Amino acid sequence: MQRFAVLVILFSNTLGNVSLSFRTKDQHNKTSNESESSACDNCYKLSCDQWMKETTKPDYEPHWNHFMSASYQINEKIRNILEDDDQNGVIKEAQIFYRSCIDFQEQETFNFRDLKVMLALYYNKWMNNEQHIDWVEVAMGITKTFNINPILKFYINIDYKNTKQYIPYIEPGNLIFPSDLLLNTQIYQKEINAYIRWISRTLRYLFTSIPISPIKIVEFEVTLAQLMSNKVTVERNTTKHFSDRFNYNFQKSMNNILLSNIARLEDHDLVVIKHSTYLNDVLFLLNTMDRRFIANYLIWYIAKDFSRDITKYMKTLNFLIDQAVLGVEKDIPRDIKCANKVLDNFEYVVVSKYLGRYFDKNVLSDVQEMANDIHENFHMLLLNNSWLSEETKRLSLDKIKNIHFIIGFPKWISNNSAVEQYYIDIRNLSDNHLLNILTMKRFKAVKNVRLFGHYVDEALLPSNVFAVNAFYSILQNLVFIPLGLLQKPFYSAQWPKMYNYGALGSLIGHEISHSLDTTGRSKFKCQFYDNKIKQPLVTGENIADNIGLDISYQGYIESYFSKLDEVFWGNQDRKTFFMHYSQMWCEFSNNRDLFNDEHTDVEKRVNQAVTNNKYFNKIYHCKKSIKPLCKLW
Repeated sequence: MQRFAVLVILFSNTLGNVSLSFRTKDQHNKTSNESESSACDNCYKLSCDQWMKETTKPDYEPHWNHFMSASYQINEKIRNILEDDDQNGVIKEAQIFYRSCIDFQEQETFNFRDLKVMLALYYNKWMNNEQHIDWVEVAMGITKTFNINPILKFYINIDYKNTKQYIPYIEPGNLIFPSDLLLNTQIYQKEINAYIRWISRTLRYLFTSIPISPIKIVEFEVTLAQLMSNKVTVERNTTKHFSDRFNYNFQKSMNNILLSNIARLEDHDLVVIKHSTYLNDVLFLLNTMDRRFIANYLIWYIAKDFSRDITKYMKTLNFLIDQAVLGVEKDIPRDIKCANKVLDNFEYVVVSKYLGRYFDKNVLSDVQEMANDIHENFHMLLLNNSWLSEETKRLSLDKIKNIHFIIGFPKWISNNSAVEQYYIDIRNLSDNHLLNILTMKRFKAVKNVRLFGHYVDEALLPSNVFAVNAFYSILQNLVFIPLGLLQKPFYSAQWPKMYNYGALGSLIGHEISHSLDTTGRSKFKCQFYDNKIKQPLVTGENIADNIGLDISYQGYIESYFSKLDEVFWGNQDRKTFFMHYSQMWCEFSNNRDLFNDEHTDVEKRVNQAVTNNKYFNKIYHCKKSIKPLCKLW
C-alpha cells in the first residue's frame, strides 16, 4: 500500500507493446487533412486515439501515460547502472542496498524475527508505562527513527517569511489509507473492508499475544482524516507562544527527541504550524483516547511501512490491498521496486553515472534557453496587464524577474567529492535488508533535522532529480525541471524546437505561472470555467495550464528558434505545437479515481486549455464561441 503513502513516480521493466514517440510529420499531415472541427470539439481525442490503440498498459499499473512510461525508462537505466560490477565509492553502498532488496527473502526469517521484537518492545513500553504517555514525543521519536509521520509531522523547512533560514514545521501527519475513502466509508465500504482485512492479517501474522483491534485502528484513522478536513490555517510564532497557547511544551519535546544531540530549540525560536485547528483537536484526542487504540495504530503504522520488505507473505498481503483498491492484476516486479528504493535513498549517487552513460549535457543549456524565452514572455505579458494596480504590478514583476531555474539537477551534484561527502555516514551496508532500510531512514531523518539553525545556502529541491514532472517552489521562487523530463516524449535535441516548446515548454510555462497563483486566482472568474471548476486548487492548476500553453507558444514564435526550424525543417504546420501539447497528456485509466488531486482529468484539462487559447482557435479555424475566451493576464 506504499502507493498511498507517497506517489511512486519511478518505474520500469518490460512494457509490452508501448508506444512512447509522438506522431511523425506524415502522421501530422494526415491529421491536418482531417476535419478541423474535430480538434475544436475534442483535441485530446483527436491526438490520443491512435496512441491508445497502439499502447498496452502494464498489468501492475492502474493507469498509464507518457509520464509513467518515461519513468519506467529511467528505472531501467538505473537498474543497468546498479547491476554493473567494479564500481567504487558510495555507489557500492547503493548496489549493496539494491541487492539486499532484491534478495530480501533470503533474510526473511531473521528480518521477521527482528521486526516482531522491535514492534513488541514499542508496544510493551507504551502499555506497561503506568505514567502518562506523551504521544507527541512518541510520534517525534517514530519520525526520527523511521522517517515516517504518524498523527503529526515534524520537519525542518525554509521559513516562508524569511527564506534565508530554516525553522521547524508542525503539520498533520500522513494517513495510510486515502483520505477520500476514509471520509466516505459508506460509499467505499468494499475498500474499507479490504483495508481492515489487510490490517488484521498482517498484525495477527506478526503477533499472537498482543490484543489488536483492526476496526479500532481504522476508526482512529477515520477520526484523523475528519480532523484534517477542517479549514487549514498557517501560523508562525515563537515556540513559547505555541507552548502557552496549546498548553504543551513543544520546546522540551523537540529538544528531547527531534533535535537531541543535533541542535537546541530556544523559547524565542520560530515555529510554523500548518493547521492549528487540527493540532488543537489531535492533542485533545491523544489525551483522552484509550492508549490501547493509539498504540495499535502506531504499531500498524510502523508495520505497514515495512510490509513489502520483510517476508513474502507480508508483501503478498500488501499487493492484495492494491488489487482490491486500485484494480491492478499483478504486483510490480521486485527489481523495479528496489530501483525505486535506491532512487529514494541514493538519488545523488547515481546522477553522475546516469549523466556519463545516458545524457548529453548540452541539453541543459538548450532547455535553459527555452525557459528564458518563456520566462521573458510571461514578464512581457504581465508588463502589459491592465487590471493590476501599479504597486501590485511592480511587486509581481519583481517576483517574476527573480524566478530561479534549476534545470536537471543542482550543480553541486555533478561534483563527485561533494556527493561522497554528503553520504559520508553511509558505509558498510550489508545483506540484511531490514538493517539497511533502518540505516537509510535514520540517515534521511537526521539530514533534515540538521538543517535547523543553518542559513539557506543551497536550493532545497522540491522533488527527486529523476522525477518525471516539473515543480515550482513558492518558498524559493524556484522552477525545477528534473532530469526525468529531459527525455522523449517531452524533449529531444533531435526534434524541431516547436515540438519541445509544445511539450516541455508548456510545462515550464505552467510552473512559472504558479509564481502568481494567489494574485491571479481571485481574478479568475471567467464564465468558461464557472460550471466546471469549483475547487480553488483545481482553479490554480487550470490557470497554470492556460498561461503555460500561451506563453510557451508566444515564446516559441518570438524566438530565433522558430526561424531556425524553418531553415532546418521547412515550414512546419503550427498545429503540431498543440498536437504535441495534447499528446503529452494521453492516458489510460481503469476509472478508479479514488484520490484527491488538484488537476482536472486529462481530457477536460487538455480541451479546456486549447479551446481557451486564441492561437489554437485561429490555427484550427474554430467557430467563435458564445462565451468569450478566458484571459487572465
